[in-house]
Amino acid sequence: MPINFDCDDVPDNFDGFDKCGPGTFHFQVTAVQEEGGNKGELIVDLEALAGTDATQAGKPHREYFTKPNSAQKKEARVNTAKRMMLLALATKLTTEEEIAALKKQGKGPSIDFTLAVGRQFVGKLMEEEYQGKKRCKMGFDLWPIGHPKAAGVPLNEGMLSKQGDASPNPFGDCF
Repeated sequence: MPINFDCDDVPDNFDGFDKCGPGTFHFQVTAVQEEGGNKGELIVDLEALAGTDATQAGKPHREYFTKPNSAQKKEARVNTAKRMMLLALATKLTTEEEIAALKKQGKGPSIDFTLAVGRQFVGKLMEEEYQGKKRCKMGFDLWPIGHPKAAGVPLNEGMLSKQGDASPNPFGDCF
C-alpha cells in the first residue's frame, strides 16, 4: 500500500538533517535518554524556541552529557558532573541550595533527568570541529529562564506559559 505525502510535508532539499546552528537560545527539552550513545551518555534532545539567531527557531539540537566515571581524573569527573548539574539547575530539577545542603551532609544529589522533558532553559551553542566534522555543542553556558546571564536572549513568550514545570520534586521530602 503506498504512503501518501502532503505537499506541505515535502522538504525543499534533501541535504541531510537541518540542526540548530551556533548562538544562544531559549530551548525546550523534548526527550531524554539516560543511557544512550556508544558510551552510555545522557542524551538530551532540545528544540530551539527562540534566540539570538531567529532563523534557528524550531530546529532541533541533541546534546550528549558524558557521565562521571572512576576512570576519569578527579578534575574531569568534577567538570563532567558540573555540566550535568548545570543542566539540572537550568531546568529547575534542583537548586544550588539543595545541592549545597546535600554536600554538607556528605552526600551527592540523585537527579532524575527524565523529569526535564517539557522544561525550558537558555543555553549557548558553540560550533566546534570534531573528527573533521563541524557540529554545535553546549558547553557550560546553561541557565534557567530569568537568570541574569540569560538576560537579553530573545524568548518565545507564547511557549513560556507551556513549560512542563509540574514535575514532582526529584528529592522528595528530604528538604
